[in-house]
Amino acid sequence: MTVFFDLDDTLYDQLEPFRKAVADTGFACSGEELYALFRRIRHHSDTMWPLYVNGEISLNEMRIVRAQKAFKDTGMEITEDEAAKLQDSYVFYQAQLSFYPGVENVFHLLQSANIQIGLITNGPGEHQRRKIEALGLSAWIPEELQFISEEIGLTKPDTAVFHYVNEKSGTLPEQSVYVGDNWINDIEPAKHSGWQAVWFNDRHLQQPKSVEPDAVATSFAELYDWLNEQYIPFEPERSAIE
Repeated sequence: MTVFFDLDDTLYDQLEPFRKAVADTGFACSGEELYALFRRIRHHSDTMWPLYVNGEISLNEMRIVRAQKAFKDTGMEITEDEAAKLQDSYVFYQAQLSFYPGVENVFHLLQSANIQIGLITNGPGEHQRRKIEALGLSAWIPEELQFISEEIGLTKPDTAVFHYVNEKSGTLPEQSVYVGDNWINDIEPAKHSGWQAVWFNDRHLQQPKSVEPDAVATSFAELYDWLNEQYIPFEPERSAIE
């Protein structure tokens, strides 16, 4: 059994470094406005990523345009220089990441049961590896089980990502679990690949009906309980067997 995790907004709160970067750039947003802006940034990141992968736009151009589109979507404007400053600040704060509460407890649980831990994430290799380093993920996840879209030449939600991971890691779909926050990029392709999928829904979004996840967790405490119930062997107390 191997449990693979998404990275951004699954193992850490991607909104926190974004909030700090927006403030550094001089924009004052309410909590609701900030979250709406953040969701539009993520939307445009997902839709523009194939353009970058196909060489139709540079990474820097993609980052500036996604910010300008997101700000426009939410009734604001941002100049190209401001968008570049926003990105620089965002990268700076992403080097100071910390896990969501309970992540390390889940990792301890899996390791204690000899269950492998893996990572599947979309993004540029160098950028994602900086986050991996900031979080100290390599202490938990061996490099051969760290899969980054740019490095493998495949991008979620393509189900080929999950087939590739199974092939390279020597794992089987029916013995693979994926934990992710993004319904389209994480849950749908995992289920369509024959994996079990846990939707990490800490923002309490409405659940789509395209597929049925094996579990929904709004915190890592809930994920811990589900994993413990599903995969950790029951060991009867000594008094019960003597």
